[in-house]
Amino acid sequence: MLKEFSARQTQSAHLKRYLCDDYFDLFVWQDAEGEAFGFQLCYDKPGHERALTWMKTSGFSHAAIDSGEEDPTANCAPILKNEKEFPADIVYREFAVRAYGIDPRIQALVLGKLEEYAVS
Repeated sequence: MLKEFSARQTQSAHLKRYLCDDYFDLFVWQDAEGEAFGFQLCYDKPGHERALTWMKTSGFSHAAIDSGEEDPTANCAPILKNEKEFPADIVYREFAVRAYGIDPRIQALVLGKLEEYAVS
């Protein structure tokens, strides 16, 4: 089940929220009134991790997450690489089950955008 944790805030005008579990990391950016500006849903953390990002100003992007080198002394900064295939059914189903009990605005936003991206 997704749980919310405090997120490091930047000097942006948007509030960043962070929710996660063993399968998802979800970052949501909201304005002062609570309206979403964007989100990044990282999924399949234990397998082939990818990220679906939606921003109000630029729309969708989908990427694989390259977590960097296995060697702990090497540069381990993750990077995003273009990924075409999106397992919409799996991600939607997993999110619907795991998002039970989170802020209903966030739940509705992400589920709606997952549907929108799947048919685009």
